[in-house]
Amino acid sequence: KGDEIFKGKQYKIEVLEDEENEFTIHQLTISKPMHKNMGKYTCTINEIQTGSYLDVEATPCYFTRQLKSFREIEHRTCTINCQVDIEEADVTWYYEEIEIIKGYPDWFDHIKMVDDGRERSLVINDVPREAAGKFECKTNSDETEMKLRVVPVNEFLKPLEDQTCQEKEQVMFECQMGDDEADAEWRIAGNVVTEDDRIQIKKLEKGIHKLIILRARISDTGDISCTCVGQNETKASLLVNKAEAPAVDAGDQDANDGKVRAKAKVKPRLVRDNLRIATIKVGGTHSWSVDVIGEPITDKTWTQGASYITKAKEALITEEHERIKLTHIDYNTIFEIKDALRKDNCKYKVRAENCNGFDEEWVELVVLGRPARPEGPLEVSNITANGCKLRWKAPLDDGGMPILEYNIELLCPKTKKWIKKGKCAGDKFPLFFDVDGLEEGQEYLFRVSAV
Repeated sequence: KGDEIFKGKQYKIEVLEDEENEFTIHQLTISKPMHKNMGKYTCTINEIQTGSYLDVEATPCYFTRQLKSFREIEHRTCTINCQVDIEEADVTWYYEEIEIIKGYPDWFDHIKMVDDGRERSLVINDVPREAAGKFECKTNSDETEMKLRVVPVNEFLKPLEDQTCQEKEQVMFECQMGDDEADAEWRIAGNVVTEDDRIQIKKLEKGIHKLIILRARISDTGDISCTCVGQNETKASLLVNKAEAPAVDAGDQDANDGKVRAKAKVKPRLVRDNLRIATIKVGGTHSWSVDVIGEPITDKTWTQGASYITKAKEALITEEHERIKLTHIDYNTIFEIKDALRKDNCKYKVRAENCNGFDEEWVELVVLGRPARPEGPLEVSNITANGCKLRWKAPLDDGGMPILEYNIELLCPKTKKWIKKGKCAGDKFPLFFDVDGLEEGQEYLFRVSAV
């Protein structure tokens, strides 16, 4: 490259004598040569020059940790990183399938490439909205990619509103954020709260967040706040008044042994102690037993929520359901499911209602099973005399848990038996596998299964 070489960590320069002490030998030793050390090397002595070329065959390098897609807030510092199996390996970064070099992309001055041991990072300072898109990192034998979403600083489209309720009543606060993926932190009277048998926190579609206090306490009186973590906040006040004695309808009375007792009018309330998320396996059973308070006696129903697996819409559960049995008595309702299927994986709503109002609650049932088959088609590319590359997509249903790995098999053309060729990590993206050891002229079938 025309640059003079000096003795250092990688270069060793020596002046030696031959065995017979007749000639002087000038020797350059390069420690752990890398691909970037390739080129012509010259030695000049008293204006006499000699040279030779060094060719470095790169060791195949693979990613031991893939890039992962994520979202970042505009104007923050964003770090995209992965890990290689060779510390000295070179990587090349791409944005929207074009190599990142000085001048590309337009916001190149925001970018810094960092190599730290086996870690490879692309740091974007003051990340602009224009940085949203696909990023790739490639070695001489492997590649990984991710998608970056850049969102504006979050704002509350609908703030919290002041509420007043009585002690032991249910009260709900609701707000809406512009960023529908942002997380929220709730506080009651200045204290951070999490879900328990009295507090419910819900994150819904379109950036809607809800805090539901099932049984309000006098001590809850004060400010209720919702904070978009690390950003904005909305606040409202809650006033909890001491509970009044239940209303009595003197015209609705029971006579018992000559004594007259008036019936109280009580709004329905579900006792939520047992309404907790449940996890079972396919073929398993589960039940929820829910006590119900209310006068007069309430009507009770259960509803099966929309399914992301079958795309079925929300529907009322009836006596005809083949796997779910409902049992209602005056102050209790029981939900029982047997021989559960993956499609039963969804949320269920229990509702109690009388002439004084209603109360309802959602609870989730998780049914774990085997993942579905990976999405095809199984693409074959980079075909050579003894190998090829396979590509596929993740299954639509992961069985309720993250995919751990994919097994790759081929059908041997001679024995007609399936042979395991290898596996790849379940979180790898994009999903591909390099097949080797094939015989030229033979025809092969491949299959990929998720675990």
